[in-house]
Amino acid sequence: MNRIPFSQEIIEPSELTLPPVSKTKTKEMDMANKLVGQLTEKFSIEKYKDTYTAKLLKRIKEKSKGKKITSSRLKVVYKQTDNLMDMLKVSLAGKKSKSA
Repeated sequence: MNRIPFSQEIIEPSELTLPPVSKTKTKEMDMANKLVGQLTEKFSIEKYKDTYTAKLLKRIKEKSKGKKITSSRLKVVYKQTDNLMDMLKVSLAGKKSKSA
């Protein structure tokens, strides 16, 4: 599973051992660089906080003190079917009603 690391997990580029960069340029690389440049947006990792780890540690501490841990039930958004299109329509309809 891939995930974006939180700011406290990010390593400085100078700390990495990377292979040397190839100096050859091809049409494909130029096109790829242009595409990446067009799709690149400003991103700030500091906006995102690792709430999962904090909540997990809190529950571990509570449980170690003998407190009974209860979890909330997950809400079923749609039923599993073999028809991917039906599942997609239900998913999109749910997003529309939330944004309205």
